[in-house]
Amino acid sequence: METITSELDKFAIDVQALKETSDEPAIMLQYLSQVAMVERVEEGVRLSLLLQSQDVITGFQVKDERGEWVAAVDAHINEEMNRRVELFALERLPETLHVRVQYEAPYEGGTFKGDEPLRLVFDASSIQPLEEAE
Repeated sequence: METITSELDKFAIDVQALKETSDEPAIMLQYLSQVAMVERVEEGVRLSLLLQSQDVITGFQVKDERGEWVAAVDAHINEEMNRRVELFALERLPETLHVRVQYEAPYEGGTFKGDEPLRLVFDASSIQPLEEAE
């Protein structure tokens, strides 16, 4: 599996949510920002993903290098905007990252729940530097 590398310590990269077994866009696409933030750290990389409609997304895990599902190491919630940023610690950033999302959405007077595997595909050609926060 290919790894995305950059000389930058902090960068933004385009990400696309695709179904697990096909290159069709996943329904999750509407709940995930199409830009991820990456920071190189001594232990590897920290990946920040912005989840929109965070009240619908009840859980989110990524598959790490050992093939284990791991939850975010940190999360920041903006209740007013109904968004959540989840931070994942990885050894490297693969071109394709397998993820699982748990969701709960109102549907026809009831609640529709699910736990869906999908893939996040990162576009190395889209890397843009992020300025240090002042």
